[in-house]
Amino acid sequence: MKNLLFYLILGFSSQLQSRTIDDILSQKEIKKANYTLQTGTFEAIVVNMSYGEAIVIHSTNIKKLKSAEILEVHLVFSDYPKNINMTELNRSRILKSLDLRADLVSNENITWELVRQMACRNEAEANVMFHGLVIIYRPEQSKEELERERLAMDKILPPNPTLAEAKTLIATLVDTSLVTILKRKKWRDMTVVSDVTGSMSPFLTQLTLWFKLQENDKRLKNVVVFNDGDAKSDGAKITGQVEGIYSCSPKNYNDVKELIFSTMKKGCGGDGQENDVEALLYAQKIFKDAKELILIADNCAPMRDMELIANLKIPIRIILCGSKFGVNVQYLELARKTGGSVHTMEKDLENLVSMKEGEVLTIDGNSFRVVKGELLAIKKP
Repeated sequence: MKNLLFYLILGFSSQLQSRTIDDILSQKEIKKANYTLQTGTFEAIVVNMSYGEAIVIHSTNIKKLKSAEILEVHLVFSDYPKNINMTELNRSRILKSLDLRADLVSNENITWELVRQMACRNEAEANVMFHGLVIIYRPEQSKEELERERLAMDKILPPNPTLAEAKTLIATLVDTSLVTILKRKKWRDMTVVSDVTGSMSPFLTQLTLWFKLQENDKRLKNVVVFNDGDAKSDGAKITGQVEGIYSCSPKNYNDVKELIFSTMKKGCGGDGQENDVEALLYAQKIFKDAKELILIADNCAPMRDMELIANLKIPIRIILCGSKFGVNVQYLELARKTGGSVHTMEKDLENLVSMKEGEVLTIDGNSFRVVKGELLAIKKP
């Protein structure tokens, strides 16, 4: 009994272990000539530190960190003196980062990168380089944030653009991944199901403008949008009955725009989870002639209703939005279990359903393995 108790305690203790500073420092450094900030559709907080020290010179928007969803932290330093071991300096800088938010190290959902800048031959050149932290994040979902996104969309999307105007507007967008995928794939008679909660505005803008591009071709037949329960409190959300789902069979560009805007006004989603599968089941029921469903999903938001997947009877084609910092395995599983597919800016995964036990899948630098019938992420060394 004593030995059994020992192993139970040992097992429980191992579950409590979390990432440490040493785990981060043991990662392989990424070497670049100069560090360039690229956040895509996300936002970033920059913490500028002194050359050779862990002293903060300047930082931006620190207050936003308290409630933000942090995706990735870049610890940036310069390679001078050449090839010197920066472990202790980087340790001090990481410790300093914990003053900003205590879970930056322990939260394993936050990816860290150690970036060594190589384009410096002497101290003077190294001194003018950026040193410090770049924290990439998504703002907290709120009514205020969603309204800000809706107003930003409204400024971009004119009432009724011409085809030429729509093409010009798309060319000015920071992110065109959704349009790229929709142009690459030749889906017809499409029933699209789209998340319209916080941080999806760049992709909803693309969807609306893309509809204008194909308005005469009639590729898009039906649209379903969901906001995870309108303004319902998180505690009142029951799996499969969250609601906040609306649809139309659009005749023109303004039908799509109005459906998206009106649904955004009704709710912001609240917690990070979304009712994707509930919305897909709604589309399957309402649009019975649909042979497949195209889900425009927020890669950063987990699905609250994965247990309902077995009720889906047609393939789900998933366009992943915001997969720059890793792919959410839930959406790979949704495609695999429905005979569907997953699509990012760079890649189309078409044959997930055929994956066998032990088989490994790699997408955008992330690897997954089928273990006991489930697709699981393989942690990077």
